[in-house]
Amino acid sequence: MPSKYEDALSALEAERDGLQARVAEVNAAIDALRAVTQAAAPAAPAKARRGPGRPPGRPRKAAVAAPTAPKRGAAKAAAKAAAKKPAGRRGRKPRGAAKKPAGPKLEPRIEEYFASNPKRQSTAQEIGAALGVDQRAVRLSLGRMAKKNKATRLDDGSYRAYSG
Repeated sequence: MPSKYEDALSALEAERDGLQARVAEVNAAIDALRAVTQAAAPAAPAKARRGPGRPPGRPRKAAVAAPTAPKRGAAKAAAKAAAKKPAGRRGRKPRGAAKKPAGPKLEPRIEEYFASNPKRQSTAQEIGAALGVDQRAVRLSLGRMAKKNKATRLDDGSYRAYSG
């Protein structure tokens, strides 16, 4: 009486034979297509090789082996990989990612804001609301402007136009 291992072995051998027959069919189809494409394509001139080349007596690389049977659960793993998020940077988005980035000419707009009333003291949040820009971008621009003596930072954290 055959054991369950012998039954499993015979089933696997039958599956292997079926796969080998299928691989032979695929290889024959590939060879046929290769012959058709090589016959249709004009012969390209051979490129000159640079460098010393392969040393004499050294064999060429072996051809790629025939594909093996897929591993168990390969279809599930492939579906899981397809459903995965695209590779790249992971983690939290930056805090200001959803908002529109500041325009390239923010400093002149801030200067115009201060020029309308030179004695006005405003925080970065107030200026950002008035100009329709994120307050963090305004804070960065105000810091640069203070360094260039175009704005003055006061002790309470607000800014005003530079008064010399």
